[in-house]
Formats: sequence, C-alpha cells, structure tokens
Amino acid sequence: MAFYELRKYDGNERVWLGKYENLHNLPHWHYDCEFIYVEEGKSKVFVGGEEYNVVKGDGIFVDSGQIHSIEADSDSLLALFLFSDALVKDIISNTALKSPLLKNDCDVESVVKQIDFELTEKPLYYTTKVENIMTDMIIDIFRREETEEKKAEKNAYVAQYKALLKDIDEKYTWYTFSDAASFMSVSEHYFSELFHKICGMTFSKYLNSVKVKKAVEMLEEYSGEDSITDISIRCGFNTIRHFNRVFKEVTGYSPRSLPKGYRMNTTPIKDATRFADPTLEGSKLLKRRESK
Repeated sequence: MAFYELRKYDGNERVWLGKYENLHNLPHWHYDCEFIYVEEGKSKVFVGGEEYNVVKGDGIFVDSGQIHSIEADSDSLLALFLFSDALVKDIISNTALKSPLLKNDCDVESVVKQIDFELTEKPLYYTTKVENIMTDMIIDIFRREETEEKKAEKNAYVAQYKALLKDIDEKYTWYTFSDAASFMSVSEHYFSELFHKICGMTFSKYLNSVKVKKAVEMLEEYSGEDSITDISIRCGFNTIRHFNRVFKEVTGYSPRSLPKGYRMNTTPIKDATRFADPTLEGSKLLKRRESK
C-alpha cells in the first residue's frame, strides 16, 4: 500500500527544503515533485518499483505521482526539495527521465546553498527567486539526462485513485460519497476505510477541501456580480452558514476576510492523520525551509 502524502505547508509556498539525518519513510506518493540530494553517507531510494543505491553527491528526481520511499544509513544527510508540479508542468507533462538517478552533474550542491540562503534570509522577491532557481535546475536536468515519452501509470490502483480525485475535482458541486465508492467499484464500507487510510482524512473532509479551494478561486475573481451566497451554492453548500463554517475551518479566514492573492495548497486539511507524513520514527529533521 502506498499512501498519499498530505504535505503540510505553513502558507502559500511552492518550494520546501528539508535536511534529514537517518531518513526512513513509508512508500508514498504526492502531487508535488521531489528532488533528493545526498550530502553525506549513503541511502537506498525506491522509486517506481526500482531500488537505487545512492552515495554522496548523487541526486534523484521523483516525478509527480511516483511511488517512492527512502531507507538511509544512520550517518547519512539528505537534502529534500518538494515543489509544486505546476512549476515544471510544461516539462513533465509528456516527458520523463529514463532513470530518476542522475548521471550528469547539475551542480545541485550550489542549488541547495542558493535556495537555503533565500529561504533563510528572505531578501526582496525571494519567493520568485526560489521558484526560478528550482525551475532552472529541473530544466538543466531534463536537458542533460536521457528522457523518454511519459508512460501510463504503472500502479493500477494509484492510477484509479488519481482518476477519482480528478473526477471529484471536475464534478465537486454535488459529488457524493456513494458516487466515489461507485467510481472505485467497491462497497461504501470498504471505500470509507480505504480512502481514510490512503488519503489520511475522511472523504467528507477531502470533498470539503476541494469545494473550498474552488470557492477561493471564485472569490479571487469576485466582481460584485456574484454574492458570497451564490458562490457557496455553486460550490455545493446548502446553507451560507455551513459554507462559512467549513471555509474558516479549511483556510482560517471567513470568505469576506480572505486576504487578496491568497493561494490554497492542493491538500489544505490541518488535522490529517499520521499518514499525512510518511516519515518514520528515528528520522531527524535538522532544517526546514519554505517559501511563503
């Protein structure tokens, strides 16, 4: 079983940098892309069903949606980047690396230092700078490494689960629990347990997060023609009171007090279960940096 990671960001950032000693985590996947760089020691990294033994100086690119896990040695130090797939959408939409383990030097050590500095010191326009540095690195990687046309998802269940999330995203207004169970071709009881286990939250919480995300997008385009009540109805809430309560639970703001330019993460739920983070006990997070 590979779990869907609910990365908890603190704000509207699209790049996250963490440094770990002795990192071990469960097989998982997420919509973010991930880049793993070995600063010290060695590790085993599993990506797409293959095992890669990596040592100091090695880098591995994990594409959006790929199942992966890490078993690092106790004296290892890994730098992990998680970043929104939207930053490199044009690159990864139809193209994949033949091997996630890089064969060419893309000066990743310098990138780690640059992004660490920007996220620590936060100089003017640092968020844009960090996103540009990250995007430039991925462009260099895809230019230098062997690539191929992206193939269909190998893991049938993950592919079906991702298809379900896409179906919810398109039909969210009046989507129901029964619709989801039927889409997955399982009983409602089994679906309830399975969805919570793989997603880290109940189906109703996930559906509410999707509806609120859509409402945030509509509010950003709010012209005065659509009232808050109209938006709540279009997003599938029966009453304005229910809409206001759920909206604040998810975003921390009321619809009317939402800051201009507010951007919601793909998975904004704050009370996800332990599977929100696949990192196992004994792993030590030494540094956490993120753009906001």
